[in-house]
Amino acid sequence: MNHQTPPSPTPDDPLATLRDIHLPDPVAFWPPAPGWWVVLGLVLAALAIFLFARKRHADAPRRAALEELDRIRSTFASSGDARAAVSDVSTILRRFALQHFPGRDVASLVNQDWLEFLDTSAVGVCGQFKNEVATLLTEGPYARRAPADPSPLFEAAEQWIKTVRNSQHKTKERPLIPGLEHGDDTGN
Repeated sequence: MNHQTPPSPTPDDPLATLRDIHLPDPVAFWPPAPGWWVVLGLVLAALAIFLFARKRHADAPRRAALEELDRIRSTFASSGDARAAVSDVSTILRRFALQHFPGRDVASLVNQDWLEFLDTSAVGVCGQFKNEVATLLTEGPYARRAPADPSPLFEAAEQWIKTVRNSQHKTKERPLIPGLEHGDDTGN
């Protein structure tokens, strides 16, 4: 085996005067490079847009019901037909309840059961569908004489639409009629 020793540096050799290669410090984890900040910003913007669109989509039935209620108010203000206004408000409440509580038997509720459902399904407005509003809602569309002023019904309906609980976020639904669980209809 022939081992050769490296040649000794000579003063005429310019490479011999160079120092050894110095490696840079390792790249630190933090702070990230500017490109990663851009990516993070884009991800956060996409998340914000997604959440906004999801909330807007979830609130679409509520906005549509409130717009329809405003249309009924303006129609009543121009025509003065209280019976039609009360009937239309009742229809809007029923349609919104059917949309908002799809797993419940809302369509079959009438009279006191319907009023009790309206009172208990909204947050913070319990008791709003009593007395004059209850009479307007249950008897107004069918009365021989048109109701005098449906304004309390307009206010109660608007408040109910704005504050009704979202049934999709509840863990367990309460029965609409005490003692009758959802799907426990025996037909007797």
